[in-house]
This record gives sequence, C-alpha cells and structure tokens, in this order.
Amino acid sequence: SFHYLLKISAASFSHTIWLLFVVWNGDTGALVAGRLGRMLSNGSDALAIICPKRMVSCVKNVSPSKSMTGLFGGILFGILTAVYWPAVMLRVQSICIRLGINGYPFIFNMLFGESVRRSRAYFDLDLVRTDNDKAGLLNFQDVVLLSGLEGMLPEGLLRNPSFRRSIIGAVLSAFAIMGDLVESSVKRASGLKDSGKLLPGHGGILDRFDSTLLAAIVYWHWCLGPIGSSV
Repeated sequence: SFHYLLKISAASFSHTIWLLFVVWNGDTGALVAGRLGRMLSNGSDALAIICPKRMVSCVKNVSPSKSMTGLFGGILFGILTAVYWPAVMLRVQSICIRLGINGYPFIFNMLFGESVRRSRAYFDLDLVRTDNDKAGLLNFQDVVLLSGLEGMLPEGLLRNPSFRRSIIGAVLSAFAIMGDLVESSVKRASGLKDSGKLLPGHGGILDRFDSTLLAAIVYWHWCLGPIGSSV
C-alpha cells in the first residue's frame, strides 16, 4: 500500500496533493458529521435508519465509535474536496507568486530541505485546469468511470470535469473509510488500542495513513495506471 503511495508521489506533485487532501478532508468530514449528528439527534446515529442493518452492524462490530452519519459526511467532504481542491491549489500558487515566493517548490524545499530535491517539472500545477479544458491534469478525461454510468447519463455530464472528479472523489472516500475500518479490525483482533507509539495521542503512525492506503491502490490502478507513462 505504501508502495503505491510512493509511486504516486514520485509521478506527480498535483496528483499526490489532490489524493491526500481528498482522503484527509474526508476523514475530517466523517469526524465532524459524526459528532454533529450525535449532538443534533441526542446521541443516536441519525442516518442509521436508512442503511441496511447488516451494514450498520458490521461497522459497529469493527469500530463502535463509527456512525453512518459520519460515513456519509466523510464521503460528502471527500466529494467537495475532489471538486474544488484544484482551484485551491492554484489559488495558493497564485498568492505565493504575488508574494515573490517560488510557489510550491519553495514550500517543498522549506519542509524537506536539500535532502529531497525535485526538478521544477515535478511541480506540475501549470497542467491543472479549473475550467472544462479536457487537457487539465486533474480533469480525468482519460479515466474510465463506473461502467454503469455509461449510457445512463448525458455525454456532456459524463465529460464534465467537476462531475468526473466528484465520482472519483466519492469512490476514493469510500475506500478510505474501508481502509480505516480494516486497520481498526486488525487492532481489535490484536487486542491493541494503538497501532504504535510513534505519535502519542494519535493512535500510532498507521492511524494517520490507514485511510490513504487502500485509496492509493485504487487511485494508482484506476486513475494513473492507464496513463502513468504520461504523468
């Protein structure tokens, strides 16, 4: 799993940042939605009634603190991030340039120093588009969406970059939740509360990346594998 995350990070800066923030914001959305849902519904899981009982039971058995409200909130936040994060990335780059800072290369070197050098070509934000340009790096025009959608929806919608990002974001968010549940089940089976002691109070280093691991595999094979040679 880490292998695919490393492959993505070596292939493209923009793809890496987009994937990580879709997953991380999905995690945050799940936490916020879960807690807010409990507050507004007097401690109950408001959306559990619309979900299959077997699904609710499975999630609760693996991680009792998880809720269906949090699950749907995580997917929603992931979709919103997937759609709008390219514009955020370009906005940050624009602000850096106005401040006389060399954008993301400057931030990258500040964080990692001279020990990790990247050529300017690696910072491929100039290939990102927020309009309907089919050539936009994060518009995913070469990615085959779910086969069930073909023929059911208008061609214009299927080619819309925001729609394509939303579908990919929803799928990645779902796999991120599955990754979190898999890691929780492993800890539960092992009788452990935390996966390690490297990050006290955060459950260990694996808890910070559990959501990313399955999502990275899916992202590489689905979105980058077919066009990996051109990224």
